[in-house]
Amino acid sequence: MLILLWLACTDPEFAGVSDAMSAYTSGEEAMEAGLPLRAAAAFSEAAASDPERPVLRGWQAWALDQAGQPEAALEVLDSAIEAHPDAVDLRYNRAAIRARLGELEMAASDLRALYAQGAAQPLVVGDDRDFRLLAADPEWNALVPTAQVRVELRGEAGAVVLGEWLTLHLDIIGRSGAEVTLQEMGEATGLLHHIRTVEDVVKEGDLWSHRSLRIVYRTVAEGKSTLGPWLVRAGGTTALTERIKVEVVALPGKEAVGGPEESSALILPSSMDGAPSAPWIGLQGGTSVARLGPRHTLSPPVRAPAGPVLELWSKGQVQWRQVPLPSGEHQVLESGRVVAGGG
Repeated sequence: MLILLWLACTDPEFAGVSDAMSAYTSGEEAMEAGLPLRAAAAFSEAAASDPERPVLRGWQAWALDQAGQPEAALEVLDSAIEAHPDAVDLRYNRAAIRARLGELEMAASDLRALYAQGAAQPLVVGDDRDFRLLAADPEWNALVPTAQVRVELRGEAGAVVLGEWLTLHLDIIGRSGAEVTLQEMGEATGLLHHIRTVEDVVKEGDLWSHRSLRIVYRTVAEGKSTLGPWLVRAGGTTALTERIKVEVVALPGKEAVGGPEESSALILPSSMDGAPSAPWIGLQGGTSVARLGPRHTLSPPVRAPAGPVLELWSKGQVQWRQVPLPSGEHQVLESGRVVAGGG
């Protein structure tokens, strides 16, 4: 995947160089017609007419590479970089071809130069298939990193009184746009009942997204156990959390509420974005649920949801919450007006 800065060829100054522009247009038409060698000759002519624009040599090299002549493309890039040592796009293209041809040390040299200038992002390079050989070589693979998901799990210290809440906090940093899933690897404790998961997309950038999860349980039985670990998957990479020690103690006269219940599987609310948007009431996985926006209320109010409540936030602002409904008919209200309803 070579970087082709075609935008540079639309610079207003370029239009004044009629010979170069005419040759460039011929090269573009030849590429569209599937004639890369003819295109390479045209781009070479354009570069000769306007030698101060290194991007034209980049086009020539790309056409040669597309024609199955990567060695010839390298010769063009070598000459162009010698004349224009600050042309970082040409250097990236050369690194990509060198890596593909197995010239790993020379490809690594180009990448180091680009990284030193801040002209290339290691994670972007890691996504570029041209650098697969470099990524597979233990001597050079540090230059081609994979976007690895990072996870931190925090729990409450000390014992929790029977009938009270236990809250876990899970911070996940993973590649933007990658779906995040959780898989519980430990055994159910029998001490907890999952009542709420709140996910806040704290920061979402071009490369990384930071998600903060708050997972709330109610303690339903006395005893000691461990919770977790969870296997977190995102963007083809995985990370395993720590285990959290759980101790539930009963105060005199305090009894379990409803008896021991197994904790339910953790579902990230963001993984459910394909579901109907709020406000909505309907069936999901055989369970009747209501999805509410920040201005919606349920009628009648649900004081004991039939399962865990899910909430999705963005930078501290709630986007929606989903409430499993007990039996009976419910409606969603906004400013006292019914906006969704069902049984």
